[in-house]
Amino acid sequence: MAVALAHLKKRVFMDRRGFLKLCIAAGTLSVGAQRLFADDTAGATLTLTPGVPSTLIAPDFLGFSYETSLMTSPDFLSPTNSTLLALYSLLGKNGVIRIGGNSSEYGLWRPNGDITPVVKRHIITPDVIKRVAAFVHATGWQCIYGLILGQGNPADSADEAAAVAAALGSSLIAFQIGNEPDLFNRGALRSTTYGSADYLTEWKTFADAVKVRVPSAQFAGPDTASSMSWVDAIAAAYGSQLSFLSNHYYSEGPGSSPNSTIDKMMHTSVRLDNMLNRMESAAQSIGRPYRMTELNSVYGGGRRGVSDTQAAAVWGLDLMMRVTLKNGLGVNFHGGAGGAYSPVQVTDGVAGPTPLFYALLAFAQIGAGAIAPVSLKNAPTDLSGYAVKGNHGKLTFVVVNSNTAQPTSVTINSIRQYRNSYVWRLSAPSFDALNSTSFAGASITQNNTWESVTKEGVLYQDADFSIVLPAASAAVIKLE
Repeated sequence: MAVALAHLKKRVFMDRRGFLKLCIAAGTLSVGAQRLFADDTAGATLTLTPGVPSTLIAPDFLGFSYETSLMTSPDFLSPTNSTLLALYSLLGKNGVIRIGGNSSEYGLWRPNGDITPVVKRHIITPDVIKRVAAFVHATGWQCIYGLILGQGNPADSADEAAAVAAALGSSLIAFQIGNEPDLFNRGALRSTTYGSADYLTEWKTFADAVKVRVPSAQFAGPDTASSMSWVDAIAAAYGSQLSFLSNHYYSEGPGSSPNSTIDKMMHTSVRLDNMLNRMESAAQSIGRPYRMTELNSVYGGGRRGVSDTQAAAVWGLDLMMRVTLKNGLGVNFHGGAGGAYSPVQVTDGVAGPTPLFYALLAFAQIGAGAIAPVSLKNAPTDLSGYAVKGNHGKLTFVVVNSNTAQPTSVTINSIRQYRNSYVWRLSAPSFDALNSTSFAGASITQNNTWESVTKEGVLYQDADFSIVLPAASAAVIKLE
């Protein structure tokens, strides 16, 4: 086992899933770096502490989640959508597109290509799947595909899965069966008594049917809205048949509620951490990783003035760093061409970034690496700090000030001085700014290009340096 692990570590950034599975099975993967807080006092210090980094950032950590209904829009998930493809290119050639959402339960598979409308159903044909697959291939990313459970049947799902597998090829990571089945008993999809045992029975029937048509099919699940008991149930029943566990997370909602506020969005981290702890535990229990396949700020489409602000960008970056700490494979931010929470907005047919997209852009600049142990002392509760050790001795710190009213400062100990050291800031004029977020001093252009224009220097005092973070801002500090 030691020899196998040593061999896999050399390949970890190319094949993280396999490495994680083996490490978890061998019991060698620890919880990872801890995110520590102290009393609200001045003089915060972030220190790189001794210890071997244990949490590896997957190359395809970043992801988007789209409604199945968007597949039927001929111009969005299309290889001809050059403005959307340009935004993808800013995040790199590795990522994951997840297709599903509530509308997946109202899909209708038409293998003969008939596009005659049906009320409240989304017509999926082989041509639709081929177009979406061409878009996925154009991005260079991979895909998680949700099959219809709510109003579907095993035979049709198996036939649809065969078409998806043929079109996507090696770009297909896994199928998911059903979207948020833990909420089926609240609507018209199932009876009010529908529970996890009922879902497991249906899941097995659908999965078996898909396997007949696609013997190499991989599955993930349960793709629940939030219920950890359902995650535990599928892990116990079919863990050996899953590539990874999946769950959803929204900080609050619905979007129509005036009680969905920036302040609440910025202070729901305890609930997130509790969910991630349980996801990590469930995944380790079956020797599999997990992924948060749908998440965002405010469910129900987001809320204007909350989900589309600079505060959401800061929240999003901190959320992603928290998922890395808990061994998550990655995140898929939900939203397509509209909705206040979408990382991308489409205006007159042109895709452009929202503030939340800048969080993904900032994360993409961290690069390959492993989360390193740190201690954060004497810090206000709204300050977060993380460290990532990369290849060739590179070190990156990420510091986040989630306080929307007060700036804060932190002294960082990097153990030694680095020849090339600079700061890239995620910032805007105010926490509620809608369209003026920038990263590294530059906004994304109208052509969806971006290049940093400022590399703020680092002034060392021995191995220490200090940084001031304005309210509702963050910084990625690169040491090379």
